[in-house]
Amino acid sequence: QVMERQHSVSGFQLVITGNFPHPGIGGHGAQRNIVALANSNDFSLGLHADGTAVATGNIADVQDWTDIIEISAGMRHAVGLKEDGTVVAAGNNDFGQCDVQKWTGIVKILAGNEVTFGLKADGTLVFTGKTDSLSVAADWNDLKAK
Repeated sequence: QVMERQHSVSGFQLVITGNFPHPGIGGHGAQRNIVALANSNDFSLGLHADGTAVATGNIADVQDWTDIIEISAGMRHAVGLKEDGTVVAAGNNDFGQCDVQKWTGIVKILAGNEVTFGLKADGTLVFTGKTDSLSVAADWNDLKAK
């Protein structure tokens, strides 16, 4: 049963959430208890009900990720939001898009085209990566996760 579909502003991500068995990600055998999927041009991510992740395609290994509650697929990188509000990332880091190790208090994530966004509980937007072509409004504040 599919409960939700999201399309990111980057045009690279499709997230389907729900509690359903998935017959396989990228044809690599049966995956059970997949609760979310994220897809990019080069890879696919799956989030297991137990908070671990699986990936196929051209992406760094995410099998050591634990306590994940949300996943996002960027152009050539993957991002995971942990239960404690911290963020993990894997993949290409040419522009610093995976430099999320110090982020805390995050409630939503989005991996874009060589950039990663995080929304904090207080409405603050944080981002890292290739930002020279972004049009982020300077007066964005009090943003809320839905």
